[in-house]
Amino acid sequence: MMKNTIHTRSFLVAAALAFSSWTTCAGSIAIETGEGNVAALLEREANDFTDALGKAVIDFTPSPPLSKTFALLRSKVQGATVARIEYSYEKAGKTVTRVYHGRSGHSLKTIFDRASKKSASSASGNESSATDSGDAIGIIEADDIAMDAAEAKYYPIETGLDLRARKLPESTSRLEASVVDSMDHSWDAELKTLRRIEDDIEKKIVPKGGRVTGYVSKTVCESCREVIDTFARLFDAEGTIYQLIEPGTGSVAGDGATAIQRSRAVSSNFLAMRKAYAKAILNPSHHAVMREQRRSALGDLDRIEQEALAVDEPEHDPCVP
Repeated sequence: MMKNTIHTRSFLVAAALAFSSWTTCAGSIAIETGEGNVAALLEREANDFTDALGKAVIDFTPSPPLSKTFALLRSKVQGATVARIEYSYEKAGKTVTRVYHGRSGHSLKTIFDRASKKSASSASGNESSATDSGDAIGIIEADDIAMDAAEAKYYPIETGLDLRARKLPESTSRLEASVVDSMDHSWDAELKTLRRIEDDIEKKIVPKGGRVTGYVSKTVCESCREVIDTFARLFDAEGTIYQLIEPGTGSVAGDGATAIQRSRAVSSNFLAMRKAYAKAILNPSHHAVMREQRRSALGDLDRIEQEALAVDEPEHDPCVP
């Protein structure tokens, strides 16, 4: 009997240690209300998206788009969720931080093609702040991923510590999106950004067990909450993600006495800034200027190449037949 009791105790101790080890390895990432300088931290993500689309449109069509198309494009860039997630870890006794920039939605080409098609068939463009959640009907994921990767040239150049979170295939990730209220969240900013970090961990570019500090322009949805929890558990990550709380329809900002009220005020100001920037970049007159600058730059390049060829070509000696 005593021998069985000892074995039973040993089993319980081993089980307890195993459970303790598992819970120690399982990380935890909190989601908290963002305020203060969150909008300033996210400004680059929002502007980079707008700038990228503005540059890409020149390549997507030989003629200027309709004004209605620009209105629809503005609604996409100002309505998209943007995210900035910093992943910090220790290397050779020093703390290294890689910053990942993400945004919701499809490739620039898909966004433009849909806006062009819609503007050609509708009476007017809708410049409300549209979102991309659930807007995956008729889109082949592999094609959209390939286009998104090819569009890196429109965004700031990546460095070892500053990276764009393009969409990665679902088949290569352990982070899964959910369908919430009939909306497909496969193109959400948080999912795309954490998958990029996951990919770097799997390729041993960065170690697991890092610290996450994130900022998101909208309230984190249930699908992305599950993704964040899964990422923390799988990769032993700790940290905090700060979300801006959008003002509800007809809601009053309040006197700023609570964190939610302050967050809503920051969110409202951030959206106003995004609308103003989108209006300045995505409009017919600015597009015409950019197109002329591109044409002029290409002309200068042709001239330089012709001059270089003329210099390289040896002079003909009239005395030599």
